[in-house]
Amino acid sequence: MTTTKKPTVRSVEVSIETVDDTLTCSMALVTWRRILAGRVVTRVVPYRYEGERFTSEWIFNGAGPGTLHVGYDDCGVHLDGALSDASVFVDGEQLEMSTFEPPPAS
Repeated sequence: MTTTKKPTVRSVEVSIETVDDTLTCSMALVTWRRILAGRVVTRVVPYRYEGERFTSEWIFNGAGPGTLHVGYDDCGVHLDGALSDASVFVDGEQLEMSTFEPPPAS
């Protein structure tokens, strides 16, 4: 009997504003919970800018709890700051990240 794996529901979207665009990293709720728990999570997300294909790398908690680094292909940086600098939507509803307090560093 062959079982079909259900597609992952990516109900969480983390977005940042760049000079010219908005970049979004979608993920499953289980991944978002890992981020909120302070675990380091890296996501690679392709995107297009002016018809060219790029790859963004999102690193959550990499420089400590509550941090967010979004880089791209040629070692450029879109954001090197805090998770609270991003907009976060869960099931389409925006979370208030300005009051987000990351777990203490272990």
